[in-house]
Amino acid sequence: MIQIELNLPESAFSALRSTPDEFAQELLIAAVVKWYEVGILSQSKASEIAGISREAFLQALNRFGVSPFQTNLEELTAEVSLQHLKTEPPQQNFLLTVAALGKSGQSNISESDEEILRNEIDPIYGWRSNPEGQP
Repeated sequence: MIQIELNLPESAFSALRSTPDEFAQELLIAAVVKWYEVGILSQSKASEIAGISREAFLQALNRFGVSPFQTNLEELTAEVSLQHLKTEPPQQNFLLTVAALGKSGQSNISESDEEILRNEIDPIYGWRSNPEGQP
């Protein structure tokens, strides 16, 4: 194991009311928590460097007010949207579904087909008996 020597005033230990060994351990934990927070280290690597369990590292994150999740709102929104697209079948227009259009897998169905169906199918009564829609 590599040792690093730091020159600190003796008053540094009284700031945390700790022994030099306790101070060094707390300084190391503070460093890995910060490195985790900015995305340099994973939880696993941070706990390994600090020489503590992952559970102890998670407790340190809580103590320092750092979220255990390394994601921002934009990343989370993008991930949720991507998962939604993977799990939800694409919604097809109701009129195309009724007429069984679009089942061929071709994406070049004319917009006029949809317009024709919109004019021919009454949302309440279904297919009209005459094309002009007259009673």
